[in-house]
Amino acid sequence: SPSLNDFLTLPNLATIWALTIVVKVIHEFGHGLTCKHYGGEVHEMGAMVIVFSPFLYADVTDSYLFPNKRHRILVAAAGIYIELVIAALATLLWAISQPGPTQQLLFNLMLITSVWTVLFNANPLMKFDGYYILTDVLDVPNLRAKAQMCVSEMLRRVCFGNSGGAASVESLLPRRRRGWFVLYSVAAQIYLLYITLGIAMLFHHLLKPYGLAWLGDWIGVGALISMLLVPGMSF
Repeated sequence: SPSLNDFLTLPNLATIWALTIVVKVIHEFGHGLTCKHYGGEVHEMGAMVIVFSPFLYADVTDSYLFPNKRHRILVAAAGIYIELVIAALATLLWAISQPGPTQQLLFNLMLITSVWTVLFNANPLMKFDGYYILTDVLDVPNLRAKAQMCVSEMLRRVCFGNSGGAASVESLLPRRRRGWFVLYSVAAQIYLLYITLGIAMLFHHLLKPYGLAWLGDWIGVGALISMLLVPGMSF
């Protein structure tokens, strides 16, 4: 309870931010080292910005050329695996530590490397590690784009009585599996919207004492426009 009560304080959120960056560096080295273990090369490592925060990335596209599907899946899963190892160690140390800053630090680390990595990295509805694992399991590269094409075709057929891009969809995906891809695309869009609105609400809550709650509101409005109206206009 004390750890949860202190979790959303600004000093602790700053600690979480710094911890997340460190954890994601280790995460990306997990991908890179696993790729090299199976004979691939890591041609590039660098930084990118996700949700206003810098993160390391490792180019493990060599793994796409691995003939063994299991090796490709293990490369994609390596970051999640190493985070869950860290989570296990953090949980054990948190359980035996005394209340205080060290215990709060371990609690933060435990949440980042377990709950967060499952909700984001391991979740196939977002285009992170779980998504690439799913594409290999199903043997469907570019799953999200193909699933969105199925949704567009269905909407054109329902709204205008024609299937427009049906021929191109037919060549990419068999009809018997198309319903599942439509379901996947809709679920992925809803989940992404849910996560983005959650971030907007968090910004609203944190910035309200400073009179900047409107910033969180505008993030939410922008998410609704970009995720609902823009895709709806494209079909």
